[in-house]
Amino acid sequence: MMPHIEVLSIGRHIYDEDYIHVPESVLHLHALFELDLDRHVAHWFVEASGALFFPSLGRLTVEPLVAFILSYTFLTESCSKDGIVQLNITYTLADGLDARAWTELQLSARLEWMHLDEVLVGDSFFKPLVAPQADNKWLLPKLTQFVMSPCQVVPTDPLGDLLVNFVRTRISINTTIPRSLS
Repeated sequence: MMPHIEVLSIGRHIYDEDYIHVPESVLHLHALFELDLDRHVAHWFVEASGALFFPSLGRLTVEPLVAFILSYTFLTESCSKDGIVQLNITYTLADGLDARAWTELQLSARLEWMHLDEVLVGDSFFKPLVAPQADNKWLLPKLTQFVMSPCQVVPTDPLGDLLVNFVRTRISINTTIPRSLS
């Protein structure tokens, strides 16, 4: 009923995953550019990924756990084949942001802007971002804006050399100096 919706934010709590029902009809939101999901609905989006199509989705706001959950099917089957342009990863309770997310998420080719907001993060998060992968390709090759505000540091993995190397690497692999690495 709302084919022109451009921004969607969903935070409904689903108490029992056994009661997740896949939509009976396909939902195409051709104009949807921005999606904000909290962790309580992530499993529903994975289960319903075959019935959801957001071909223009370019901005995604999620918690770290949600990014990990969605990476399996939703981000590859339901979203733009070109990938996400802006990723905002928000508040995490205890686990912190894991570097595995970069190898799991299928949004790395087009991602230009990333904002970590109140996320627990350590130096190891940057490890896959400072050197080419086995296929000689860089993860997040188009990243030009990176913001961490106000993040907390994992006590057992303090920020240091890998964060500095990440900034240096991004400056050297881009033909122009990044607009913002703050």
